Amino acid sequence: MAAIFYPSGRSAFGRGEVNWQSSQSGIRAVLVNVPTYTYSDAHTSLADVTAGARRSTISPTLLDPANGSVRANQVAFNGVTGLASAQAVIFYLHNASESSATLLAYLDVSIPSNSNSLQLTFTNNHKIIGLGGNV
Repeated sequence: MAAIFYPSGRSAFGRGEVNWQSSQSGIRAVLVNVPTYTYSDAHTSLADVTAGARRSTISPTLLDPANGSVRANQVAFNGVTGLASAQAVIFYLHNASESSATLLAYLDVSIPSNSNSLQLTFTNNHKIIGLGGNV
């Protein structure tokens, strides 16, 4: 699973706008269809991810950051029909509008084409992505 921070996400962490460990953090995860969405460093907000590319959105159970990494428990997307073989998950900071919902991190994931659910299990002590940008 490849992972990268959006530059907007790095900036938000640097400005102290992201409280990863709070259950009230507003951090959400959206499953996106890769053939419809392509990662770009220029993307800064959820408005940059077309609605047609978004498959399902959840509020993940976050864990306290540890050893320079942001962490979460399992992230499960259930009941999503017609998944393509290539997908990604975007973590973002939810806000009142899509244009102010800051994109934080992008993870490539692989899903069998006949599946209607995705359950991500983060290994290495629940690490999603290192704050240095390395998985």
